[in-house]
Amino acid sequence: LQVRLPEVVTALLVGAALAMSGVILQAVLRNPLVDPFSVGTSGGAAFGAAIAITMMPLGYAWAMGFGPTQVLAFIGALIAVAVVYWMGRVGGRTPVVTLVLAGFAVSTLMAAATWVVVYEGGRTATLLVWTLGSLANAQWSQLELIAPVIIGLGAVSLFFARDLNA
Repeated sequence: LQVRLPEVVTALLVGAALAMSGVILQAVLRNPLVDPFSVGTSGGAAFGAAIAITMMPLGYAWAMGFGPTQVLAFIGALIAVAVVYWMGRVGGRTPVVTLVLAGFAVSTLMAAATWVVVYEGGRTATLLVWTLGSLANAQWSQLELIAPVIIGLGAVSLFFARDLNA
C-alpha cells in the first residue's frame, strides 16, 4: 500500500492530466495535430531539466520529492512557450500555422541545446531516464499536493467542454 499504490494512483492522475492538457491545447489552437512537442513545451522542459541535471547534485530535493529538476523543467517549458508565442506573432495576430512552425523551430533548437548541455556535463544516461519518466519515487505526500490540482482543473475544464469540442 505504501509502495505500489502511490505509483498506480500517480500513473492514473498523470495520464488523466496529460490527456486533458492535450485536448485543451488542441482545442485552443483549433488544430488536432498540435501536441507539446510541436509547440516547444517538451523541448523547453527537457532543456530546463538538462540544466538542473548537469548543475545540481543528483537526488537533491527541496520538498515532497520536488527539486531543481522539476522547477527548472517547468520554467524551461514556460520560456519555450513564450518564445514560440513571440515568434509566432505576425502583425498583432497569432496564426496557428505560424505558431506551430515557430514551435517546431524552438523545439528543435531546444532538443539540440539539451543534448549539448547533457553531453558536455557527462550525464546523458540520467537525462534519458528522466525524459522517459518513472513512477518509482511516487509518494503520498506528492499526491496530496497534485491530486486536488489535477482533479480541480479537470472539473473546471468540463464547464468549457462544449467550447473546447474541436
